[in-house]
Amino acid sequence: MALVMEVLHLLSDAVTPMGLPAPGWTLTPLLQLGSFGPKDRTVADLARYMYVNGYDLRNFIGSLSSPAAIELVLLSYFGGRRYLDGGYALDCRAEEQPEAGKRQHPRYKSMRLIADAVACAANAGKVAIVYQGNPLAFNYPQWLALARSSITYLADSLESSTNVLVTRALQNERSLEDEWDVLYARLLRDSLSVQ
Repeated sequence: MALVMEVLHLLSDAVTPMGLPAPGWTLTPLLQLGSFGPKDRTVADLARYMYVNGYDLRNFIGSLSSPAAIELVLLSYFGGRRYLDGGYALDCRAEEQPEAGKRQHPRYKSMRLIADAVACAANAGKVAIVYQGNPLAFNYPQWLALARSSITYLADSLESSTNVLVTRALQNERSLEDEWDVLYARLLRDSLSVQ
């Protein structure tokens, strides 16, 4: 019953003029660091200013369109290229881990990190140049996506070299098994054409 009461309380606050804070935004008062703008505001002061001026859960949900668009474009490109380019598909199949989806592929992770970094750089330029330092132009979900992409990419980079070698050997073995019939057919065709 207490959980139901809490959810009802949150729903009643969602329609108020200030709305609900964005996820993780309640931790920003702990960030008493930095000195930004002409008023030398800390990160906590900027977060409070942003929340009071409309940077709430509704704004957060609206800002999710940028990371969602990046995800859609990258998954479409990655899947389309694998479908249309046989050589690329073979290379990707040799690198992928068994039972892992497209989003766990090393090439996809690299593309995602680059795309998120470019989007965050564009957002930083937008805040600094277009909006002349107005923190309300800050795209919080995009920066969270960059943090997630960076962490997963670094976690893969910090994997032990033994695990990397074993994984690559197993991937090569699987690729050879998958392509053995093609290689065998070519070998038979070439040997028959020589005779």
